[in-house]
Amino acid sequence: MSKIFQQFIESLFGYWTEEKKKKIRQSRIEATKNLIELVSKLNEKPKVFINGSAVGYYGTSTEIIFTENTEKPGKDFLSSVVVDWEDTAKTIEKMGIRTIYARFGIILGRKEGSFPLMALPVKLFVGGSIGDGEQWISWIHIDDAVNLLEFCIFNERMQGPVNVTATEPKRNKDFYRLMAKSYNRPYWFPAPKLFIKLAMGEMSTLITEGQFAYPKQAEDNGFSFQYPKLFHALNDLI
Repeated sequence: MSKIFQQFIESLFGYWTEEKKKKIRQSRIEATKNLIELVSKLNEKPKVFINGSAVGYYGTSTEIIFTENTEKPGKDFLSSVVVDWEDTAKTIEKMGIRTIYARFGIILGRKEGSFPLMALPVKLFVGGSIGDGEQWISWIHIDDAVNLLEFCIFNERMQGPVNVTATEPKRNKDFYRLMAKSYNRPYWFPAPKLFIKLAMGEMSTLITEGQFAYPKQAEDNGFSFQYPKLFHALNDLI
């Protein structure tokens, strides 16, 4: 299913030319519009609709804690994409269908997602923080992400934005220090932020910036995380 999904959704990875950014935005909106058209034609409508989204909605900050109650979005490119994406999905909500805007953080999985790429420098004995390491990483173990989505389906109190993140985001420097410890590898000097920006362009914001996105909806409605702490999540994955 993930491979089929990838055929329609433009990956964030790659140098962000204007054409690339256009594809990132349009692919998400068009895929959502196609689903809306499908739902509108159904005689029996679904009881719940989960729209894939991202914590990029909030923009970036090293100081602010963002929850689903945070209404003001960020001002960068990714924020604008998420705003347009969620605005498109609101058509489903207007049909009277309970709608979830699942704002995903960094999903930690064994083979897919960001984790294998993030772990590679550590495994090769050159792991360290990115820049000053103060940027937040809002992460979640893939098992908790799946379980939280299932919780959203069957719990009618869950609606609107839902941060699909663990309760203890980590600063970049602490994230990589724990990863190095889990792999029994050294923790080295930080990678210069300027070098990464020069090499990756605007896409570098994915790793040089971040946000503390707290899962208030999940916590308030009694969801139980299997891996609330990063150390336990890393040990399970490694």
